[in-house]
Amino acid sequence: MSQKTYQLIQLISKVAEKMHEFVCKPSEIEGDLTISQFRVLQVLALKDRLSMAHLAELLRITPASTTVLVDKLVKQSWLVRENDPDDRRKIYIKLAPEKKEEWGRKEEIQKDRMAIFLGVLTESEQEKFIELLNKLSDQK
Repeated sequence: MSQKTYQLIQLISKVAEKMHEFVCKPSEIEGDLTISQFRVLQVLALKDRLSMAHLAELLRITPASTTVLVDKLVKQSWLVRENDPDDRRKIYIKLAPEKKEEWGRKEEIQKDRMAIFLGVLTESEQEKFIELLNKLSDQK
């Protein structure tokens, strides 16, 4: 591994950590949610509903860990379980309808914080950053 590659790996980790601290840790975003619970809600907010297995796959955690997270979020009324009418063994998880507005507020705060975090970059730096991130994300 070249020195430049090693430096990139270190910087990517450092930026990810700083971004997480700046964007995700403030209590008005998470409130009574852990970081892991917040991630579950982020994923489910983008989907109508997901099976536990698919949710675990998207989060890259074990099904057992997913069950623990989902159980807590169901108890906190953030999520609801929904049975599949065609297969009673299948259970889907989705964001509770009564929590969608509250989640929307949390997402807006997070987006505003992300804009502030990225605001240190000039417009041309942001364009170059977008170009580089697209190049990395388009890899197979």
